[in-house]
Amino acid sequence: MYQLDSAPWLEFFAWNTDGSAKTDLVFNTAGISITVRRDNLADSAALTLSAASGPTDYAAGKFHQMNSNKYRVGISTASISSFTGKISVEGVYTGGVITGTTEKVAAYNPANNPANAASVNAEVLDVLNVDTFAELAAVPSATSSLKDKITWLFMWARNRATQTASERKLYADDATTVVSTETVSDDGTTYAKGEAS
Repeated sequence: MYQLDSAPWLEFFAWNTDGSAKTDLVFNTAGISITVRRDNLADSAALTLSAASGPTDYAAGKFHQMNSNKYRVGISTASISSFTGKISVEGVYTGGVITGTTEKVAAYNPANNPANAASVNAEVLDVLNVDTFAELAAVPSATSSLKDKITWLFMWARNRATQTASERKLYADDATTVVSTETVSDDGTTYAKGEAS
């Protein structure tokens, strides 16, 4: 069993009675009926199937073709909320059968589900648009975080800097505290800049 945000889903395969793969199964194929099967419990009522509105729509009964005769269907959280054990989907359609992969359900907690694309996007936008970061007080190391590396570039673009014939300095926001000093030289052929310290 897999989960996308708060919507769990199961995979299954569709096989025609002659043994060939059913590659054109859809939610309203003639005679289609899919039920959730759980260890030691009665099968669920047949799922009410419908077309998914998009690749992340796994509400109960939402139907996805993955490839060839491999499909996914959303199942209700109620079917697993107080259940631990093995779960699968099984079913039939006119001219064939549906065999689901069997999955093990541990204690289900929607709060522990992987984030969906929308929530990840919201968190990223929050970091970019809301969170603030102090400027650096020293030169970042070669293995520093991406945040520190971006801040370093921003400080060079924004803050006061001075250069003489022998050194270049970067200042903090107060324009007096030296954050970095680099040696520079130019012999008329090659300009050289030392590592920041």
